[in-house]
Amino acid sequence: MITLYNAIAGSCAEDEANAGGGGTPPAGTTLNQLYFSDSATNGANAGCIISFFRNHTINSGPPNFTSTSGVGTNIVGLSAPTVTVVNSSTTKSAYTISATALSNFLIAAQQHPQFETAYIGIGAFLQFPNNSNTISSINSIRVTNANTNSSGLFLFNPAQLFGQSLEAPNFPQQNLLAIGNDTPRAGFTSNWGILGVGQITHTFTSNSAVDYTMLFDNTLRGGTISAGDVLTIEYEAEASGGGFIEVGNHIIEITLT
Repeated sequence: MITLYNAIAGSCAEDEANAGGGGTPPAGTTLNQLYFSDSATNGANAGCIISFFRNHTINSGPPNFTSTSGVGTNIVGLSAPTVTVVNSSTTKSAYTISATALSNFLIAAQQHPQFETAYIGIGAFLQFPNNSNTISSINSIRVTNANTNSSGLFLFNPAQLFGQSLEAPNFPQQNLLAIGNDTPRAGFTSNWGILGVGQITHTFTSNSAVDYTMLFDNTLRGGTISAGDVLTIEYEAEASGGGFIEVGNHIIEITLT
């Protein structure tokens, strides 16, 4: 594995690029091995597209008893990211949002007539510079960590805890940028970012453990949502190509202000 890298944190992040609060990484933040990017252009900067939203499931009655996704609502107030290099195989997108904005977002989810869950998912393009960005085999994409230091928030990633992935038929692939705000549930069809595109199903596998992270309000149990609280989700991809096996990691860090 090549461990050298060239990375210089560049200019200030630009304005939001999508409804979920994503943005354009600073110029010059790249690695010499596999890394997550928010662009399919070869050699583009590190980063991802984040989708932070709330949604619910609509269950119909007889005779069909079908389930569909509700209409998602993306969070408002999430900053554009500051993208930096953590080490030779890891980059990080750091976001901020006010504690009040997040608290109000979660209260609105609870007060929805059908009760909504807040989700955090990402879309990314896997850059593979050692093989001219052509990956012959993506071995795995997984969530390796999801946690928070907040007493008023509960961060839960099903795949991380149970090893049960939620994957679309074309998972895994290099271009995973398309992402919506539909409820991530087995049997539903949409664009799911790093989960893939199409109808998703639960899959037990040792090679991947990927899902959307869910966020819940824990203030009714005595916790608080305060400035300085941090949400952290870490993603990992492993790929082969050109005689190399490489691992790339990307960290999403959301700090409350």
